[in-house]
Amino acid sequence: MTTRSEALPCLNGTEARWDADGGRVRYYARFDGTDEWVEVSGEDFSHLSRHFARETVDVICDAVSSTIERLNAAMEEFAIFRKAMEALMPRPAPPEEREN
Repeated sequence: MTTRSEALPCLNGTEARWDADGGRVRYYARFDGTDEWVEVSGEDFSHLSRHFARETVDVICDAVSSTIERLNAAMEEFAIFRKAMEALMPRPAPPEEREN
């Protein structure tokens, strides 16, 4: 995982607005804990968007990995339980062995 989620606030939104008076696009970002939109340069906007996209992918991958680990642990516990139950209940002989 990237360290940005621990070091800086999370990005809540990005927005590009046309400034008719200035004849250009202005870029804005909003961060966790505030409703204020902060103007950022186009280059910074691009860097922020890419970085936070990577961070989002990291968070999703981490969640999937930890879910898989929990599922594997649960399956291991179930396998142990199943073996113990099978040991308590002897299986009936297969039909082939019963005929002989």
